[in-house]
Amino acid sequence: MHKLKGLIPFIITGLFLGLAFPPMPLPFLAFVAFVPLLFSFENESQNSKYILKTYLTFFIYHGMSNWWISSWQENTDPYLFISGFAVWLINPFFFLIPIILYRYIRRKTNFKTALISFPFIWTFFEWGHGLGELSYPWLNIGYSQIDFFYWIQQLDIWGIYGAGFVIASVNSLVLYIVKYLSDSSKKDLKAFSLPSVAILVLIILPIVYGYVKVDNYETTTSNSTLNISIIQPNMDPWDKWSLSPEGQVLKHIAIQDSLAKVSGKSDVALWSETAIPYLSMSFNCYNNFSFLQRWIDTSGTYLITGMARYELFDKETAPALSKKAAWDSTVYFQAYNSSVLISPNMSNPPQIYRKSKLTPFAERIPYAEYIPFATDFLNWGVGISAWGKGESISTLNFKKDNFEYKIGTIICIESIYPEFCTQFVNEGANILVIITNDAWYNHTPGPYQHYMIARARAIENRRFIARCANSGISGLISLTGESVSELPQYEQAGIKVEVPAITEISIYSKYGDFIGKISFVFVLISIIYAKYSKINITQNKD
Repeated sequence: MHKLKGLIPFIITGLFLGLAFPPMPLPFLAFVAFVPLLFSFENESQNSKYILKTYLTFFIYHGMSNWWISSWQENTDPYLFISGFAVWLINPFFFLIPIILYRYIRRKTNFKTALISFPFIWTFFEWGHGLGELSYPWLNIGYSQIDFFYWIQQLDIWGIYGAGFVIASVNSLVLYIVKYLSDSSKKDLKAFSLPSVAILVLIILPIVYGYVKVDNYETTTSNSTLNISIIQPNMDPWDKWSLSPEGQVLKHIAIQDSLAKVSGKSDVALWSETAIPYLSMSFNCYNNFSFLQRWIDTSGTYLITGMARYELFDKETAPALSKKAAWDSTVYFQAYNSSVLISPNMSNPPQIYRKSKLTPFAERIPYAEYIPFATDFLNWGVGISAWGKGESISTLNFKKDNFEYKIGTIICIESIYPEFCTQFVNEGANILVIITNDAWYNHTPGPYQHYMIARARAIENRRFIARCANSGISGLISLTGESVSELPQYEQAGIKVEVPAITEISIYSKYGDFIGKISFVFVLISIIYAKYSKINITQNKD
């Protein structure tokens, strides 16, 4: 019973974090979620084996929020099903890092110093968890407040990590009040008035800022607007790579033509990630788009579509993980998960963007160039699953009515990387689109969470986002993060939306994750300070 009692604070923190994360209905719990766990560190008798207990906390959090990664569909293959459990087991280990750092600083210094450090420690962790090829910044606590409409508008200043910093700061202040009230030796209740006021400021000030920003955007209009048709084909993701690719393309065209009869001509047709798998080397490698060009010319509509792009190399220039061509041993090829812009009447040459951020293991083995011997047995056997990595950011551009539209095409998991998405805006993107295939996770919270993350990117960059997903959620997101239009999930459908081009550059777009970098420096200084601190045991208790 005593052992179970020692687990309770850690279990409560895990449950609070899980209940705060969308689509769960209790987002306010994020502001107090860390209090039970951190308060338990003030009781040394319950502090044994804290690493195992902390692992349990984040095992619960991950399980409640990301259980859907295993897919749980009838057609789910063992690789995807098992990988979901592997992520569930491994990801909580990363979350030990900030708690170990906090506890180190707490033990080496004092309570107040540790509380001041905690928001920086947590923000440094979340930011660091989004770096590198093994990164997974999906569970950032800032996303818990995506429906706290006016409060979340602060993202255009310091992004989702800044929102997490505020949430962690409120947790520190609440913990200070709880500890103060639990200390029977202290009678002056006025002493916690300052942290109480600070909590109100951290909640109310962003709301006031949000009201001002939203009011400004409601009176702002754009003279440059694109009509974009978003086509949602609702293809079975496991059949996608085995069925006729020509038939899949014709299905998109049929939906587009039906939509045009009802809603009129569009400027742009937007198709989902790898909507065009492999047709032929002529199409996928040499840009011979005649199969589509006739329809594009007739409709007068620009097409932005996901496709499997193949590139050929000789032996000397071939990337490390490229493969030999079956028809010629001197030729190597590499496939890229790409987007392409095809213009009516070939008024512009085709423009291609190659996906830069690839889903770990599903699309590319992390750091595969250093472990080529492991790629054969670690690669997923569905689709291509060994994509090449794009090396540059580029927009897809065309002119209409003497205005140059620059469209940043974000592909699938790229949308979960905040600072990465700002690169499109800094390259001049005045409209953002996201193409994805979330059909692997139908009827789970996965597609909803992915759409929610896209809403954060819209606020951060103050751009409208047209989002096209194979089975949904497809729709239009405004620059304030509102979902303006949505297609029903799991239906074959299309929708025509008006997307204003915006040229304003937000603070976040310009400066990126500065709060993460500041937090890193602060944590480094805190560790050095803690290591050489002369604070004695008596001070450490306060």
